[in-house]
Amino acid sequence: MAHRDWEHGIQWAASRWRGKHVVNAAFRSLLASLVYHIWQERNSRHFQQRSRPPSIVGMLVVEEIRQRIISVPLRHSICSLGLFRLWKIPWPVEGPIDEGGLGIKDILALNRALMSKHLWAVIKQDRTSIWVDWIIQVRLRDCSIWTAKENKGAWGWRKMLSLRNSLMSHIHYRVGSGESVSLWHDPWHPLGPLISRFPRGPQMTRIGPLDKLSAVIKDGQWNWPFITDIACLEITHMLPPFWRARTESFGSQRMDPQHLNCL
Repeated sequence: MAHRDWEHGIQWAASRWRGKHVVNAAFRSLLASLVYHIWQERNSRHFQQRSRPPSIVGMLVVEEIRQRIISVPLRHSICSLGLFRLWKIPWPVEGPIDEGGLGIKDILALNRALMSKHLWAVIKQDRTSIWVDWIIQVRLRDCSIWTAKENKGAWGWRKMLSLRNSLMSHIHYRVGSGESVSLWHDPWHPLGPLISRFPRGPQMTRIGPLDKLSAVIKDGQWNWPFITDIACLEITHMLPPFWRARTESFGSQRMDPQHLNCL
């Protein structure tokens, strides 16, 4: 009789807790956790002669479901609020007031934004900042911010470097004279930093690893040496066009902050 009731319960749950609704997903997790802990308790009693009170097993199941709900980034909605209340989970304080939050900003997102702002100052080489000038002279030296190793330096510096990939997709270089841009280490090329894709590029092209982009520019045109390595031919096949400012707006029109001049 118990076996039949169990099968009936499984069929009922399978028919009711379907779809992607957050409440149904939580109940499916509850069923899976319940089966697992019952199976674990059965093995413990059968093979190790150890048992736990049913109340302890129930508390473990409830706590596991709570942790699963907290770990999922749910949208602020009435269903999410009801789910948190059902499982007696404190409602997150961040989020708009009209969505149940307290209007407090997400601290993690705010921290990423502030660190990205500092990283942007280093990328555009804002020498008016003493901190940026120190980073360029001491921390980076002959290295580029894009290829600096993340396993060196203080914790805050390593965290800042970890944001480079997310920031790179929002930054586009415009090729000018190339006197302040590293040929191999800066992402002026559509392929990104060339040294990452072609580690033997300086050796195969006979262009120094610390050379500037101006080394392959002459009279406003590309002037690359003859490349015999097949792998490195991809570099010259995907070269970006040059950017030339209009005469009437040069020096007076501000550039889009999402772009950098290779000047």
